[in-house]
Amino acid sequence: MKIHSYRSSNVNPYQKQMDASKQMKVEVQKDRVEISKQAKQLQQTSGFDLQRQEKVQAIKKEIESGTYKIAPDLIAKSMIQFYKKKNEE
Repeated sequence: MKIHSYRSSNVNPYQKQMDASKQMKVEVQKDRVEISKQAKQLQQTSGFDLQRQEKVQAIKKEIESGTYKIAPDLIAKSMIQFYKKKNEE
């Protein structure tokens, strides 16, 4: 028995339909990007990063030169405020 290639494609005609529908579905889908509210807030706070880096550099210089002085009362006040806010949440 001889099998010709032109007839073998008609063995499963539904496969062609399925392949065509999959290609159509793939073409319809498009990429999209959604930025969360948190990410938007982080983008806005990037200006604070520059100020913070400058402050950190100044403190590093003071530590290296030995002129950095710790203010325990300011540290204590900041800690108290931090924990008060945390308890309120």
